[in-house]
Amino acid sequence: MNIKTYTIRATDDISQMHFAPEKGGLAYSLIMPDQQQPRELLYRPENFSLQAYDSIHMGWPFCFPVCARLRRDGQSGAYNYRHQRYILPIHGFANDEPWSVTELGDDHITLVLTDNERTRAVYPFAFEVTLQYRIAPGQLICQQVYRNQGRRQVMPYYAGFHPYFLVDLARYRKQEVMVHFTAEQQLLYNNDLTDIIGTKPAYSTPIAISDEQVNESLIQLGTDHQITLSFPDGFVISLKVDNPNDPTLFNHVQLYHIAKAPFFCIEPWMAAPNSLNTVDQCRLLQPGQTESATLTLSV
Repeated sequence: MNIKTYTIRATDDISQMHFAPEKGGLAYSLIMPDQQQPRELLYRPENFSLQAYDSIHMGWPFCFPVCARLRRDGQSGAYNYRHQRYILPIHGFANDEPWSVTELGDDHITLVLTDNERTRAVYPFAFEVTLQYRIAPGQLICQQVYRNQGRRQVMPYYAGFHPYFLVDLARYRKQEVMVHFTAEQQLLYNNDLTDIIGTKPAYSTPIAISDEQVNESLIQLGTDHQITLSFPDGFVISLKVDNPNDPTLFNHVQLYHIAKAPFFCIEPWMAAPNSLNTVDQCRLLQPGQTESATLTLSV
């Protein structure tokens, strides 16, 4: 089976992003200039093939209608709605569903996901998610729109991005790569990472991505949502997702890596795990309502 792919390019002929929309809207390559030379920003396994891709563990996945895990009454992935039990996988289903391409230009692409029979079986809401990616020299912008297409029901959701940034272990060690952000506090997980049981002051940054405090840490950001990843060769990736009119949108970031694997994940989220059950941090869209956000990545 041939997988249709799309590429958007900037005017510098270096900056480019490659997509396989039918594979969960996946972006599997993002190249940016590094001293006027192309540099791949995203991790892919050595044996990567789009035909065999069925995992979230590479590239640039997108999370919807939840981020991370759910748990209710001891059942993994479970939540209740109107006295009925539903099950969602970790990070929801957006990374498994085929997305539609509704607009394509040299430097931009618009991907759209709407509800269907499969999604309504696990998430009984009518929705539309639009991601418009636009690339410029050394910069990527993703404009997002989330819409409740239902007529009667309030729609709970929380979205997030899950980029796997490449850490070339042949060139440097993870101890030499630093992450930096301005934190309000750190949220504390329970043992199975399905819920938040408390808070504590966040560790200071910049901090090496290999530091034991970093992995699987969930940070609540302050009003500044910018996160930077700095490499020992001077290359810096800056990532920010927000809505200037709503400082609470995308005010969480999850950090994740595997010690010997050549990647580091910076995951901007709208809410904490299990918010579909606890509801307190869940986004709630009224029928016909939309909300939007902007992701900006620059090098």
